Amino acid sequence: MSEKTELGPNFKLWLEKEGEPIIGKGRVELLQTIEREGSLNKAAEIMNMSYRHLWGTIKKLEERLGYDLVKTIKGGKEGGGATLTEEAYQLIEEYKRLNKTIKTVIEERSP
Repeated sequence: MSEKTELGPNFKLWLEKEGEPIIGKGRVELLQTIEREGSLNKAAEIMNMSYRHLWGTIKKLEERLGYDLVKTIKGGKEGGGATLTEEAYQLIEEYKRLNKTIKTVIEERSP
């Protein structure tokens, strides 16, 4: 028989609405990148996705949730930009809170 390998618990968290996945680690990172960069174009580049895919992902999330996650500012002198709505911040914080809670429980109960 081969050597015993230590196994331990792990998890992936995502939030759902009516059985449909809404947000997980990747989408949280996407929203945080938009906020940090202040630009959908820059966020798409950093996340290695097309602008169209990024925008479609955001719009699909907003449609499922029933509220906006991103506010865009049209170009002009300042060049436009994007920022998150208060609801987006709340969604991110809820995800992070739940993730931390579950991680703590797993760590406390692991050998």
